[in-house]
This record gives sequence, C-alpha cells and structure tokens, in this order.
Amino acid sequence: MRDALAFALGLTLGAIGIAVAADPPLIHQKNREFAPARVELKQGGELTFLNDDDTVHHVFVDSAKLQYDSGAIVPGQSVTVKFPQAGVFDVMCAIHPRMKLRVTVR
Repeated sequence: MRDALAFALGLTLGAIGIAVAADPPLIHQKNREFAPARVELKQGGELTFLNDDDTVHHVFVDSAKLQYDSGAIVPGQSVTVKFPQAGVFDVMCAIHPRMKLRVTVR
C-alpha cells in the first residue's frame, strides 16, 4: 500500500513539474521533453535519465563545473549523471535542442 501511494504521489507531482525524491531521482525523456523540467539536488547527487520515448535521445551538460556527454540513448536505455559541485546546470539533448532541464545543486 505504501509503495502504491508513493507511486501515485510521484505521478501527481511529476505531472506538475516537480521532481520527486527517488534514489537517484528519475528524469524521463519522452515527447521530446525532459520531465520534470526542473529539479533540485544536494551536492554530489545523481540523476537517472530514462529514454521512455520511441526515438533516440541524448544528455549533455557543458559548464565550467561539469562536462558530460552521454552519446546516443536508445529507447529503453538509461544513464546516470553525478553532479559533484553546487551550481545551476542546464541539461540538454543535442538531438532535440528544445529539450532542456534546469538542475540546481545546493
């Protein structure tokens, strides 16, 4: 019952664009969007990106504090990215440039 409630709550909060605590939090790549579009983490936290779409996606961060390039992420595949330093990071998909995720690390 507790797992079902946590799942339902996660779906509700995720639908309004708020990341829900998971270990590590899950970011969906679907319909050429990251969902949620904004997330906050503690320093050293991780995000898992799941391509649950029917097209190839990508994850990259290009900042002075973090350089990451996942390469192609095929449908059903996931990658986990660690954010070791505090700051604000824009995560993008090089294949679909309008896909953006804002990650704030405190």
